[in-house]
Amino acid sequence: PSSSVGLSLSISLSDAELERLIERPSEAREALEQARVALERLTTARAEVYGDETPEGQQLARCERRLERALRGALEGLSAQRCLPPIIALIGGTNTGKSATLNLLAGREVSQEKMSANATKRPLIYAHERWREALMSAERPWATPEFASSSDEPLQRGGEGPLLSLHSDERLVDLVLIDSPDLDSTASENTYSAAEVMSWAERALFVVTPHKYKDALLVDALGELLTHAHPVSVLFNMVSAPEHLAEMQADLQACLAHSGVLVQQRGALSFTPATPKLSLLERREGQEARREALLRSLEPEDRAFERRE
Repeated sequence: PSSSVGLSLSISLSDAELERLIERPSEAREALEQARVALERLTTARAEVYGDETPEGQQLARCERRLERALRGALEGLSAQRCLPPIIALIGGTNTGKSATLNLLAGREVSQEKMSANATKRPLIYAHERWREALMSAERPWATPEFASSSDEPLQRGGEGPLLSLHSDERLVDLVLIDSPDLDSTASENTYSAAEVMSWAERALFVVTPHKYKDALLVDALGELLTHAHPVSVLFNMVSAPEHLAEMQADLQACLAHSGVLVQQRGALSFTPATPKLSLLERREGQEARREALLRSLEPEDRAFERRE
């Protein structure tokens, strides 16, 4: 009934919101779908108010077509699955519990846990089935991975090249996890493979224990990740004396500073909730709470690093 009617579709994103959508492709797809639905409603309302023959109606129709093409292209790009959510590598030394940590994050036993040196011999990529095509793409830095069994049996890690295990857990849809071989392995092919995984990752979950966190080789590897602007979360695993945790964390930071790594901005090096040393029964009883705490600690943060000359 009014003499003039205004119609608009406003889509605005702050830098932080845009960064969040880049980090979480599933949220980006949802946001684009919502914009597409809003555009359809706008088109219907415009036709009712202005019609198709008036100058105003024709101008709005041209804008709608441009928006529709942009949204369709963005959705097709996501559907092609050429982008991936953050790749998080589980890095650490022998018997620090990398495979156990992957199993905790997965909520089931994906990788066999062995208390023997060099147990993990092949990188294991654990990702949502949505990213199948992207992970198999020739554009990726790794060789074409071998599909792992989809059964509930823990994976055997013999052979060469990366293994790919797909899941349908929506809680993990915005993460690609890679369990790496041991950095301090006595087998040269394992240490080479671990270094490769470090180069693939955008972020790292560095798993240490109270007995190995100051090993020079591991401290150097952690410093290398920080130097190359990798956000790193350190997980102290198998902690039997939680009251000493803060002291060990400060001690590790001192070791990094001594080796020449300077954390420039708070958040550059973070610490996840420690995993206590537990019996098998205790691990099963508190597993879900520990899993949720660990997943929350892996939420993206802004981090920056520099190496002190």
